[in-house]
Amino acid sequence: STFSVLVFTSFCYFIVTSYFNNFGLDFFIFGGVSDLYQVALYQGLVIELILISQLFIVLYVLFKTLGELEVSSKNKPVKISKHFDVIRQKLFANATTLLEMWPLLMAAIVLLGLFGYTAFLLSLSKYSAEDVKNGFSARYSIETNKNLIPCLSVIGATSSYVFIWDDKTKMPSALPKPEIKTINLVVPPPPSNRAPSPNGSYKKKVELQRELQKQWSSKLEKTCHQSVKWHQW
Repeated sequence: STFSVLVFTSFCYFIVTSYFNNFGLDFFIFGGVSDLYQVALYQGLVIELILISQLFIVLYVLFKTLGELEVSSKNKPVKISKHFDVIRQKLFANATTLLEMWPLLMAAIVLLGLFGYTAFLLSLSKYSAEDVKNGFSARYSIETNKNLIPCLSVIGATSSYVFIWDDKTKMPSALPKPEIKTINLVVPPPPSNRAPSPNGSYKKKVELQRELQKQWSSKLEKTCHQSVKWHQW
């Protein structure tokens, strides 16, 4: 369980710091370790991180159970056919071999899993940041104690700050939460900027997605006087 928590926290650290670095922000200037989970939750990856972290415990329980079954079968012999007994012996012999190789096997799984999923998280955080910087994000109107700031993209938030991206200046900012009065959604999140899966009625999916993109672009232009360039596929 301790190892699972460490893996989960490490994944949160990698994705959050990488995401903020893409905007030129140092996360730990504005937030602490406790804020890592909040930003990871905002990114929508907490469930995936938990599942990956728990995978290591499931693997351990699986191999441990196989070993216990072998011990139990030796202590409590049962009368079964010779043919089935041969199959059982081969099965538990393989389980015993796997159990003996458990430290090496577990180390390989952990290393491959950590390196592979860390690379996946870093690339995913980069794509998420690029979407925001290219305008593919919801727009908010933020009223502070001093003025009203319209049509901003929200990068994320910690317990003390809300991070915003100004599409006009192409610069990020950190607003202290005590200075914020209201945050209103003025343009909803955009439809996908990536091609639909090439299965089923692909042509209809493309037509529907392009229509949704057109409607969202119209809403963005009318409300914020901004435009985006969709990928062509």
